[in-house]
Amino acid sequence: MKISTKTGDLGETSLLFNRRVKKNTLRVACYGSIDEFSAYLGLARCLADANTKELILKIQKTLVRIMTELACHSDDYEKLSSLKIHLLDEKDLDLIESKIKEIESSGKCFSKWTQSGENLLQTYLDIARTQCRRAERKIITLTENESVRELLIKYLNRLSDLLYLLETTT
Repeated sequence: MKISTKTGDLGETSLLFNRRVKKNTLRVACYGSIDEFSAYLGLARCLADANTKELILKIQKTLVRIMTELACHSDDYEKLSSLKIHLLDEKDLDLIESKIKEIESSGKCFSKWTQSGENLLQTYLDIARTQCRRAERKIITLTENESVRELLIKYLNRLSDLLYLLETTT
């Protein structure tokens, strides 16, 4: 696959299935926000313990699937399913919710508001959480004009909760 195609030199990009759009469209901003979020998670993963690293990597792989869906115009969603592309599903949400319950049942849950800067891992998790919230807000805005599955918003909402719990327990 060729990376430098020069097809974006005039400010356009291709969504999946070759639909051309401006690079500043809201849909492109949405999957770009998820990409930025994943990059911050990567920084946190570098500093995390083995269990947290594994969890973050699973989340990052799930974010790729979310970006795939967002990189597809809603009119082309049927094409995704016909290609049997694995999209976000309830099992992904269940993983996040089970991790939240695990942390809360351990007694290591919210006790006070925290500030970034306690250590690098906590700071990167906090930045990742704020990026997750930003992506969530952009996707909500996208729903005002285009079809987006509610599961994406629900997943990001729960994921930001999990990141907050992780940052307060590091």
